[in-house]
Amino acid sequence: MKGLVEGRRIGRLHAVQIDIGQYLPDWRPQSDYRRNVSANKGLGGGVLLELSHEFDYLRWLLGDFDKAYCIMRNSGQLEIDVEDCVDIMLSRADGLVAQLHMDFLQRKATRKCKLIGEHGSLLWNLNSNTIVLETAAGDETLFSEPDLDRNAMYLAQLDGFIALVKGRSTPRITLDDGLAVLAMIEAMRQSAATGLPQPITSLT
Repeated sequence: MKGLVEGRRIGRLHAVQIDIGQYLPDWRPQSDYRRNVSANKGLGGGVLLELSHEFDYLRWLLGDFDKAYCIMRNSGQLEIDVEDCVDIMLSRADGLVAQLHMDFLQRKATRKCKLIGEHGSLLWNLNSNTIVLETAAGDETLFSEPDLDRNAMYLAQLDGFIALVKGRSTPRITLDDGLAVLAMIEAMRQSAATGLPQPITSLT
């Protein structure tokens, strides 16, 4: 996906739409979801922090945004004390706008990212591991690997951590990357509290 963006496959980008959601009780059915980290404010739970990987890859793909507008709410459906549904709009000086919907409520797990450009759209389904190019001429699957062993990603992460500890590599994700995402989340929280767009300001 990053290669397609950097290669300007769909030309100039106009908008980004991200949708992620999964019913929280289904995440870890062997335990009471209401006692888990995701469901407890005091433990750092809630949609914004729990699903923040969407902010990680959004920055990785497209860079930083300047302003955030956020509506954050608790549906009351899950008996938890954190936000379970969030809608966000991010903007920046070059005119690019990103819309994100994130929740703990969707009964069928959803994780999609759509980039809308001047020549067409790229639809990245992170659950089915596919990328589809949508144009006036029709749809074309550019990438499909539905049988990806997702556990291999976690093993690779452990290998990478061991390599860092032993001094054989440098971090691919820096402390500044993490702080930048926390700055986005802080702006979103301020926006939700005030009902107004908020600037995304550095925490460093």
